[in-house]
Amino acid sequence: MTDTSYGTLLSAVRSSLILPMSLSGDIPRELGRLKNLRVLNLSHNDLTGIIPRELSNLRNLQALNLGWNGLSGNIPAELSKLDRLEHLSLYVNHLSGHIPSELSRLDSLVSLELQGNRLGGELPPELSRLDSLQNLILFDNHFHGTVPHEWADFDSLSRLEISDNQLTLYSLDQSGLSFCQEGSHD
Repeated sequence: MTDTSYGTLLSAVRSSLILPMSLSGDIPRELGRLKNLRVLNLSHNDLTGIIPRELSNLRNLQALNLGWNGLSGNIPAELSKLDRLEHLSLYVNHLSGHIPSELSRLDSLVSLELQGNRLGGELPPELSRLDSLQNLILFDNHFHGTVPHEWADFDSLSRLEISDNQLTLYSLDQSGLSFCQEGSHD
């Protein structure tokens, strides 16, 4: 895509940008200028590089899907500025680092899909503040430690997938506190 046609595309987009497969290279920082954008779906492409912090300028964004690419680096904490975001899908990339605790500010978030990356560290207890969260998909990463006891407060959560990590689960049953080692499913 030439610079001229790209600029024309940017000025024409109003609410949704769903680009076809076969895109490659870095995610253009200029996408951060699409202030009225509500849906950005760049999934199933060959995009590489980092997630640009400029995407945090998309304050009307409700859905961001960057899944099935070759993105690397950390999840930008600046994404927490997307206060209307309902769906964040960054699955099957090469993302590393930890889940930024700042994502707990995304009060409208319904679905967080981070599976199939290289994310690690401990799971942030702050995510339990996400009162609207229904789907939390974190399997096939490098998380370790104990699942935060605060996560027991996830009243709206209907789907939690955390297999293929190095996590210990604690639960309360009728006889008191028990624990089990979370294992892989083959």
